[in-house]
Order: sequence, then structure tokens, then C-alpha cells
Amino acid sequence: MNAIGFKNFRNFVEFPMLQINGVTIFVGGNNAGKSTCTMAYRLLSNNLLKIISGAPIDEDAMTFGTHNFDFSSVCGDFARALSRYADSKIIDFNIKLGYFDISLQIAAPRDKQSTHANVVSIVIKDIIDDCSWIWNSNDKDNTLFRYSGHTLAQIARLLELRINSLSEEQKAKVNERYLSIQEAILKYKRKNAIYEYRNFYRNPFDFQNCKVILDGEQTDIVPSDIKNDWNNLLQPIPLGDFKVFQDFFDGVREDLKKACNPNNIKYFPARESTLDSYFKINNTDPNSYANDICKFFRLDSYNLKCWIQKMMKELEIGEDFDIEKINSDFLFVTITNKNGIKVPLADNGRGAVQLFRLLMLLAMNAGIPQNLFDFQDDSYKVVYVENQDKFFPNGKDRELSITKLLIVEEPEQNLHPKLQSKLADMFLSLHQKYDANILVETHSEYLVRRSQVLVAEAKYKDEKELADKCPFKVYYFPETGKGMPYEMQYSTHGNFTRPFGDGFYDEADNLAMRLML
Repeated sequence: MNAIGFKNFRNFVEFPMLQINGVTIFVGGNNAGKSTCTMAYRLLSNNLLKIISGAPIDEDAMTFGTHNFDFSSVCGDFARALSRYADSKIIDFNIKLGYFDISLQIAAPRDKQSTHANVVSIVIKDIIDDCSWIWNSNDKDNTLFRYSGHTLAQIARLLELRINSLSEEQKAKVNERYLSIQEAILKYKRKNAIYEYRNFYRNPFDFQNCKVILDGEQTDIVPSDIKNDWNNLLQPIPLGDFKVFQDFFDGVREDLKKACNPNNIKYFPARESTLDSYFKINNTDPNSYANDICKFFRLDSYNLKCWIQKMMKELEIGEDFDIEKINSDFLFVTITNKNGIKVPLADNGRGAVQLFRLLMLLAMNAGIPQNLFDFQDDSYKVVYVENQDKFFPNGKDRELSITKLLIVEEPEQNLHPKLQSKLADMFLSLHQKYDANILVETHSEYLVRRSQVLVAEAKYKDEKELADKCPFKVYYFPETGKGMPYEMQYSTHGNFTRPFGDGFYDEADNLAMRLML
């Protein structure tokens, strides 16, 4: 998810869209709303795919409005989710996923204590192709699909690439049909034209069964003057079995499913360290330290281990580590110190033990796919889509940019100030190596200060380069009722151009001044 905003959720009647890129840091007082934002991410991650698809992840069907919104896993029920300051019983979520903008409206259930609520509106906008799907509960068996002349240009481009991939002999056989389809597309490719189709068969990506709305005028059947053109657009091309509209939007549908996959977001709450060095292999608690150790042991990934070793040295918590299998029941973990001595994990101090676990979790979740379905197609590379040439690279159908988001809650617990500051280096390294976005919720002044130093040391030549290349963002959350979160904004020298609220950066100085009085 690249950005998020919402209305009537928890602490906020209206929460502005916040961009989440690189290493994003949330700071502010207790109960200022930092956790509200991370809760919204987790709720959407848990719900979005089933709401838009209406089917398991490995099925082709896509039907809107067939599921309720489940609050149970994050904030309990709708009553706890709804802001106490709200003047309506509807919660709005707005999120940006790759090149999709998605808006949901969730209405109060009859039983306000229910863990599930009703989805009453869904709007999905494909920014690259300039088209959208609109569904609401008042017309639940219909989905309005709206597109423009630019959408047709994208479809024409894809058709051209498909034809160019054929042999000369094949091209000769399909050339006449291809030209007729190109003409049909170009005939309706007017710069400011808006086209709409209303689907009555609950699958918003099925273009075989539609009512047609051209330039705002609805008809019950396809108008006679474009009937032949429309049939051409829907029918297969010989040799390729390529239906222009249907195949193009099948690709959009697959991108949407990938963008909404819950494995794109991982949440790491503040956790206690462990007093153990031996871990039972068949531990059934998915949130236990033992479970994390077992997962990493089974992965046996040399690349992930190298990154963890590098970070351990930079964070000064050890030189190396080993996970050794003891008979068939236990794993034994040791940390090698600067003197080359292997020390049992639990004997390294709470801060080091806690940080070692976080390193493992971050590496496992940023460095490898969580689900083979999600990433088994090598054609879906992690490349940001900016223009048409990148959108159809090397004649391929689609290319999707989805970057994982890792949410880390208060990683500074049990760490002394020097180690807290080095967390900024750790998150930056993770972002640069694995192209993951990291959202950090923290109270650590040292972590934030270190990010300023890293920005200053990058020596950006001007504000434009800073805006384009700076990997850090800091958002400050004022106390409840004292304003909306705002970006602190770095200067090229690493200073912030906007002030923090009282009680954060100024607290140490205030205490020092009192000692001098």
C-alpha cells in the first residue's frame, strides 16, 4: 500500500491521505493516533481481497459485495472501530495499491457489537488505464464500469504488441481482422470521451454481458451502428484466441488480486524477549519465539543469514549465530561474540535477544515470498510503472509494482540509546536490499535523530533531489484534538523544516534547563 486515509475510524473523524514509502516513521504522544493508522492497514490487509473477489485467492471469479468487513482480528467490533466523534454510522477507507485507488464504505450492522459490518460501496480506479469499477449496495447486482479514450489506447497498444509477437505467416492470416479491430478501437478513442458499461452478472470483469452507456446515454442493447465493431472487440483473434477487451481486463484483474493479497503487509508488534536458548521444533504457537526460530531454520537461506550477520555486527550484538538441531525435538541457538565465543541466546541480554528476533522476522518477510501463488509468475517484476513503455516492457502483457509493507511497533524497547539510533541504519539497509517499505511506530528520539544524520550524510544537491531520493519520511501525530498528523519534511542538511509538538524533542532540554535554575 502506497497511501492510506480514512474517515470516522477510531481517533479520527477525518484522517488525511499519508504517503508511505521507504522508511516511514510515526512519532507522537500516547493515544495520538499512530496505532489507529497501523490498525487501518491491518484491517484492510485482512479484508480487502475477499471483499473485491468474493472467491478464494486461487479462483478466477471476481464478484463485488459478497462479503462483510471483519473487525474481529484487529479492533474487536464495529462499535470500537467507529470514531466516538463521528456524525454518521459509516466508516470510509481510501487506499492506494500500486496503480489502483480503492475506496470502501462500511456501514454499522444492526447489532453495533457485531464483529462484522456491511460493505455498502466499493470504487476501484485503475490509474494507469484511466478506468474504474463502481458498486453500491442499493444496486448490488450491478457493477458500473467506466473508461475513457486513454483506456482504448492502452488496449490498442497491447493488441499491437500481441500481433507483433506473431511470425510473418501468422501476421498475414490475422492482419485483416487486426485492422478492423484497430479501427473499431480508434473510432471511439476520443480524448475527452467517457464510456460506461453496466454489468448484470455480478462479475465486474466479464465483458460478454453488459448494458452499454456511450457518452452518458444508456441503451438496453448495443447500438446498431457499433454492433459489428463491438462484436469484433469481444471475439477471439485467430491463432491467438485473444479477445481484446476480455483478455486485457483479465490482466487488470490479476494485478488487482496481487495488489490486494494480504501477504503484502506484515505487522510486527512489540514483543517480549525470551529466557530460552532451546526451542521446541513442533511449537504450535504462531506468535512464539520458537516458531520464528523454526521457520528460519527450515528456510536455510544463505542470503538472509548474510544480511542478519551484517546487521548484528553493525548493531554490535554479535558476530555470527548458529541454530543447531538437538535430537529430533529441539533447536539450540547461540550468538558468537567479538571474542569468538559462542554464547547461548538467552545469555546475551534482553535487548540483544529481542533485536535478533526482529532481524530474523524482517529478513524472512522482506527477503522471500510468503505465498507462491502471489509471486510464481516471473513476468510480474517489482518495477514502478510511470509510462506506457514501462507498462508493456518487451511486449509483455502487464507489469505490476507492489512493494511489501512491514509495520514495526516500538522496536526500541529494551535498547539503550546508541542501539536505538542504529535502528535507522537497519531499516534503511532492509529497504535498500529488499525494496521493502517499512513503517515504524516509535517514541525514540534517537532513531529519529539518526535518520536526520543519514539524510545529511547523503549530501543531496538540492530540494528536488532530496524529494526524489530521500528514503525517510517522518510524520508527527499531535495530541488528540490538536490537529492532523503532518510530515516533518527534511532539509538537505538533515534538519526538519517543521516543528515537533511539545514533549518530544524539547523534553531533554527542558529538564536540563530546570537543573540549571
